[in-house]
Amino acid sequence: MIQTNSVPNEQELQLINKYTRRPLNKDEVYIFSVVLCDNDIDRDNESFSTNALYQMKSMFLGKTGIFDHNPSAENQTARIYDCYVEQLKDKKTAYNSDYYRLVAKAYIPKCSRNNDLIISIDSGITKEVSVSCAVNNTFCSICGSDTHQNKCSHKAGKKYGNNICHTILDSITDVYEWSFVAVPAQKQAGIIKSYNKYKGDAYRMDNILELIKKGKCITLSEDDCKQINDKINKLETLANDGQVYKQDLQKSVIRLYSLDKPTIPSNIINSFVSKMDIDELKAFKNALENQNTNNTQIFYNSSKTMNSIKNNDFNI
Repeated sequence: MIQTNSVPNEQELQLINKYTRRPLNKDEVYIFSVVLCDNDIDRDNESFSTNALYQMKSMFLGKTGIFDHNPSAENQTARIYDCYVEQLKDKKTAYNSDYYRLVAKAYIPKCSRNNDLIISIDSGITKEVSVSCAVNNTFCSICGSDTHQNKCSHKAGKKYGNNICHTILDSITDVYEWSFVAVPAQKQAGIIKSYNKYKGDAYRMDNILELIKKGKCITLSEDDCKQINDKINKLETLANDGQVYKQDLQKSVIRLYSLDKPTIPSNIINSFVSKMDIDELKAFKNALENQNTNNTQIFYNSSKTMNSIKNNDFNI
């Protein structure tokens, strides 16, 4: 967070009023500046490229500020009216590059509901922030490989020579919101990343599901929710088909095993068959079919002459 004069000047007021329903005067709004993100290595061993910061500069204009990435209307707190990239000439990144950061100016309407928040911001209690965005390219800082397409052998966080391996985030396709959080990923600001290479719905959904499996926070668009719902419906259909197939396998195994071991009670056969997965059922079914085939073939005692053949020379 960057502390600034909390009262807007005329130029700032004009920028703010682009987003208001009616023109507000300087006494009706409280303004503050905040570092959204930078190009340094964060706690997840990732960094934005400088190019990504410049891309997000215009994308964040008008974006709402919320708490803890909770996308509810009542959770909206502030709105960005200006955004810029600045270089701190006396500061370097952890990988010894020029340090750049994305700074935003935001406003909050002055009202009784926001008094506590304004006091919290001024006192430095509400300070850390995190942004939610979609990233199109992620590169290994050591070899330049696209980490989503060609995973290299380099380990994020490990030092190779004088270089710290980390993932570089580039080509921002969208930004969703920014949030006040308690513990951000970036040390100077914070970020929650939602990768999206836009290679089709299937890739997007697999990506989202992978992030969810890893316990990552992700902001979903309305279209994402629709696609997830469609995917769930398809998975439910496949699950039902799989259950029917499994039940048919169970019946086949029970029938074959009952023929092979007729003295074993059916409840015992049902009990252990019900615990098998599909692969086990298929393997067991194949084994029983092969065994029953071998035990039921007709063979002939070839030592007998054709004239002395009787029915009992054939055995089942």
